[in-house]
Amino acid sequence: RYAIPLSEAGYDVTAVEPVHHNLGRIRKNGPLVKAYEGRAEKLKRFEDESFDIVLYFGPMYHLKDLSLRQQAMTEAKRVMKTGGHLFNSYIMNEYSVIMYGFHGHHMKQAVESGMIDQEFHCTDLANDLYNYSRLEDIYALSDYAGLTRERILSQDGPANHMRRVLNAMDEDEFQLFIQY
Repeated sequence: RYAIPLSEAGYDVTAVEPVHHNLGRIRKNGPLVKAYEGRAEKLKRFEDESFDIVLYFGPMYHLKDLSLRQQAMTEAKRVMKTGGHLFNSYIMNEYSVIMYGFHGHHMKQAVESGMIDQEFHCTDLANDLYNYSRLEDIYALSDYAGLTRERILSQDGPANHMRRVLNAMDEDEFQLFIQY
């Protein structure tokens, strides 16, 4: 999604892709992209301080294991030049809790079934393909890798959709929302 348009815009792009099919599409459609099969947590083919910018638009929500996300962050720091920038994308836990749980009126069922734990974190039962993050998780990963976060950018959240939902909640569901 990003490598080919960036290369067409004149940037020198190196892509690391774990899915063989996707790697083939990059190579076929992006002849200027240097594309390699690999994983974000294992960038050993690249020397220290190789890149001005590192884009992780996938690893932080596809790597389910915390230790793998930590490895990916330390690898990003290693291959990024001093003064460079790392851009990460995440799937935010709160959006799922608010929209699926509360807005969709599934919160009681989601907590009872273990899809959402007692601290309102989405579990693997909620979705076994993605890791859901909270701001504190994002900051902990940055801290672990010794990176300084400049800012968090986000699309609009679901808050403007919640007024009618809150007013329609029964007392038990509303108490869960207050607890959240």
